[in-house]
Amino acid sequence: RDLEEVTVFGEYDFVVTETSGSSASTINITNPTSGTYSNNIQVISGSAPAGSALKIFDNDIEIASLVANAAGQFSYTTSMLADGGHAFYVATVNEVGTITGTSDIVDVVVDTSGPEITQVVLDPAGEVDPGAIISAKIYTSDDLSQAAILFQDNIYETVHNTGGYYEGSFAAPIEFGEYSVDLILVDQLGNENKLEDQATVSVGVLPDSTEEALGDVAGLTVVSSDHRVTLEWSPVQSLDNIITNYRVYYGLTPNQLTEAVDTFTASTTWYIPSLKNGVEYYFAVIAVDEKGNTSEHFSNIVSGTPGPDIVEVVPPEVEMGAAGEEAIEEMERDTSEAGPEIMWLVLASLLGGAFYMVASKKKCAENLYQ
Repeated sequence: RDLEEVTVFGEYDFVVTETSGSSASTINITNPTSGTYSNNIQVISGSAPAGSALKIFDNDIEIASLVANAAGQFSYTTSMLADGGHAFYVATVNEVGTITGTSDIVDVVVDTSGPEITQVVLDPAGEVDPGAIISAKIYTSDDLSQAAILFQDNIYETVHNTGGYYEGSFAAPIEFGEYSVDLILVDQLGNENKLEDQATVSVGVLPDSTEEALGDVAGLTVVSSDHRVTLEWSPVQSLDNIITNYRVYYGLTPNQLTEAVDTFTASTTWYIPSLKNGVEYYFAVIAVDEKGNTSEHFSNIVSGTPGPDIVEVVPPEVEMGAAGEEAIEEMERDTSEAGPEIMWLVLASLLGGAFYMVASKKKCAENLYQ
């Protein structure tokens, strides 16, 4: 209304907005996106009005101040972040530091810890025979991309069982003793964790400490034949108990003698039938006494390759005695049986005969006149 002319007046509608309101449409974080990460260093980048002053916040704590470049881009690399949740956002500020706009919040979870297990179960659980196959079940609450068994410098992969565990198998060593089982776990984020001494494998039944240990088998030899091999070894002497039999182990490699058979008696000769010809097998033997005690170690390991028996065939001409006739016919004749070398002997014989006849006639004539 006009103060001097009260009859003159007018109206105007005003719309009031917050000057520090959100301007998310002009400030955007393009990296990272909301999610879980195993990397505890993140690069926060995005777009904002060119030349605008920016502040970056993590859980409402300012962690950086920067200016958007002429292309309206910004980027910042964080220091090492603690494991857990992080809420990142970027704000534009005026010349006195007042926030004039903010981006949307990006929720990030940092997880750098490796996966853990709750239990490892071996089957069989107690002492096992050398070369026996052992099954391992690994229980964990983490979602794994890989679970592997590390045993004797060999890695054995596992499969995820529907029962909620990871299962794999491996062969026990051939030497008696105790061996540790290690695990290698990798979660879906790529975090890897190597867990040592998670289980123990005991190989062999050790003898009673109050008795003398059963001796080891020595002198093992092998003779191969068609689809079988014959083994022979030196007998083991036991001072405490009677040796009842021997146990023969065999397999396709020296460190995986997975098959075993007990002999019927304490005889030191045994054969293994039904083997494949042309395949190399490895063998070892231990002694067993009447109490079930066994040798502390394997015998020497030998190998044999079964194959068809080779029979030497005698040619018919040799068997009939006709072999070599051609060679006899081609031999040089003896010089005493042919040639001019004996002509003088013939002439001497003729002359001697003539002289004998003349002498005989003369003697007959003298006898007649007398």
